[in-house]
Amino acid sequence: MERAVSIRNELIWRTAAIAGGAAIALAFARFSYALILPEMQKQLALDYATAGLLNTVNAIGYLAGALATGSLAGRFGEKFLFKISFLVTAISIGATGLSPDLNLILFFRALSGVAGASCMISGAALVIRDAKRIDARFVTKVTGLYFAAPGAGIAISAFVIPWLVDGFGWQAGWYGLSAISLVLAVPAFFVIDTFDATAHDRQASSVALTRKLRRLLLAYGLFGAGYIGYMTFIIAYLRGAGYLSTAFVSWFWVALGLAAVATAGLWSRYFARTSSGKRVAVPLAMVCLGTILALAVTDHATLLLSAIVFGGSFLAVVAGVANALESEVTSQAYSKALGTLTAAFSAGQIVGPLMTGVVSDRSAGLTHGLWLSAMLLLAGSLIAWSHDWDRQRDGAAW
Repeated sequence: MERAVSIRNELIWRTAAIAGGAAIALAFARFSYALILPEMQKQLALDYATAGLLNTVNAIGYLAGALATGSLAGRFGEKFLFKISFLVTAISIGATGLSPDLNLILFFRALSGVAGASCMISGAALVIRDAKRIDARFVTKVTGLYFAAPGAGIAISAFVIPWLVDGFGWQAGWYGLSAISLVLAVPAFFVIDTFDATAHDRQASSVALTRKLRRLLLAYGLFGAGYIGYMTFIIAYLRGAGYLSTAFVSWFWVALGLAAVATAGLWSRYFARTSSGKRVAVPLAMVCLGTILALAVTDHATLLLSAIVFGGSFLAVVAGVANALESEVTSQAYSKALGTLTAAFSAGQIVGPLMTGVVSDRSAGLTHGLWLSAMLLLAGSLIAWSHDWDRQRDGAAW
């Protein structure tokens, strides 16, 4: 009994170390762009559509990485893929600040998306495989911990990046994120070889998708399109609403990130007790509510509440999808299956910032664009709620 507890505790610590990959893939390469964007718009004269494009190319890269991860993991192994993609993500984040040339910025934004997807997916597959091998009941806990890491990354970036950007310019923000990423590589690389790597890893790319979970794919795609509008433009929205204080922006971002970390355990317990569809639908509904709160009332307290509600649920959607998928596929097929679902998520992220940016430009403000994001999130929640995935487990195969 004591040995079993010790093994589970060790897995928690190893998961926390490797979760740095999820943090840099999502919190730094994707979400922290919102902290740097207002200064980039000022210095580079970017309109909202171009600002959205810079996140869209990152999402296109993420889509490409998600689609390629299953094959790459099958050929090179998930451990090697995790290490290489971690380093490429960290370096490309810093390289984004090398030049004001828009083409170079677009290239490195795309590259960080490609590598970030491979890093996040391969790390998740390693964590979930080890958890299932040790104790299948432990999967929801370690999955929640792994996908809470971007919340910690958001909080860390909130303490550092706004002050770097205010003091030294937008390029310093990217350099700071890259430096933190390389620091996080140390514990991740220290523990990566302790994870299980079965012979099945290299066969993952040969596992064919024989049935598509269409509603889950659609719900996840709508989530990608909806949440990214908030994460891309909410800081610019706050600035436009008159909340110009660097301190308030930092605390807003800190609240969002810490809420993701603080609620991870609650969501894990919820996932363990509910059906697969509701693992996605309920946190998606909360993300929608968090978005609407920011639009309905723009006082300090309500905006911070928006950050807490949104932050406390948006990463739970990602964890909910990972948990729902875990109950549907074998360990051998997990990387490929998660890559397929992540591709739907990425496709949503491609169109989301562009739609939000174009609508905002045409309406001379971000309010209408963010309302569009809220409606996409609501639609995704309703679609996920409409189907109980666990009832189809026996009929689903990958």
